[in-house]
Amino acid sequence: MRTLIGAIAGIALFGVFAGSAHADGEGLSGFQTVEVQVAVPRGESTPCKIDPGLLRARIAEKLQAGGIPIGTSALTLRASATTLSDAIQGRCISSVLLEAYTAQTTVLQATRNSIVADIPLWRATSIASSDAVGHSERVGSAIAIISEKFVAAFKANQ
Repeated sequence: MRTLIGAIAGIALFGVFAGSAHADGEGLSGFQTVEVQVAVPRGESTPCKIDPGLLRARIAEKLQAGGIPIGTSALTLRASATTLSDAIQGRCISSVLLEAYTAQTTVLQATRNSIVADIPLWRATSIASSDAVGHSERVGSAIAIISEKFVAAFKANQ
């Protein structure tokens, strides 16, 4: 496990690595507001615990700065982080995802069943690595960076 975390942390250069966005956000046109959700797994190890309130605040800062209203919407912006920790080294590494999607009713061709499915419209990823102390802040910084990318895609498609 320590080798795996070391390898991933080496790739991330002990900082924040921002991945690329999914598509150019064409599907974002026509939406006026964004609903924000934050999903952080429960039962994370205490040293690397991520504060969902901090992530929500970082996203809200960027949306408000970009003039994008937050509220109940058919467009949901969901942030999630999955974290590995190395208790011996005191290091944490998180895979961070920010995804915009809308729910749509569709009929499955194979079964003819009608279901509600999440339709992804935009996605960006990042990796955040740091000492256990301050890891939540590091993940918050990663979310802020990719939230700016979402704001740019959203505004470009209005």
